[in-house]
Amino acid sequence: MMKAAIALLFCMALASCEKPDQAPAFEGKTISKLSIRHTTPKYVQDTRLANMMSSKIGDPYRAEKIDDNIRILWESGFVDDVRFLAEPDGEKVHLIAEVSTSRPMGPGIHMIGNRLFSGKVIVEHISEPYLSRLRRAAYTEFDEATDEEVIYEDSTFESEVLPEVCRELENFYASQGHPGTKVAARAWKGGDATIDDFIFVITEPTEGE
Repeated sequence: MMKAAIALLFCMALASCEKPDQAPAFEGKTISKLSIRHTTPKYVQDTRLANMMSSKIGDPYRAEKIDDNIRILWESGFVDDVRFLAEPDGEKVHLIAEVSTSRPMGPGIHMIGNRLFSGKVIVEHISEPYLSRLRRAAYTEFDEATDEEVIYEDSTFESEVLPEVCRELENFYASQGHPGTKVAARAWKGGDATIDDFIFVITEPTEGE
């Protein structure tokens, strides 16, 4: 069902590029440009996505390769959605992949010491905007124009976000009947947590406390 929906979007995208009185014949034309447009935060570099595709700059445009590109990108796990558009570029064709990329696999926001609740459940009890700021720090994003990693800056991350999240998680545990739980933020190897190196250490009460 999903693949059919993506294929339909692809057909609609091609149709939207056509002039009413003259539909360009893209098949066989040389691909002059290959662009990637992001509809969500950019979690995967354009170069990585482009290298996966079977369609390359200088190759002839082939409809079957577009189907192959969709399959490859979809199966890679890097994209949640993808559609292709083709635009005339003189006697050649400009191929565009419009994608929404996924956050890298894994929790990103790490918890240790939690036995009573999974990390996924705990994260659901972090309020906004703290959750968005945590995720922004935990996951790498790339610049739309340069394709380089964006250095995330948040001047009050250590002094505001981390202490407030610890307090919220302690309140969550207390609301679930575990008031003795303590939550602290620290770096992976110990010491003070920073925006580039943080985990939440949860000390749950032992039985009987």
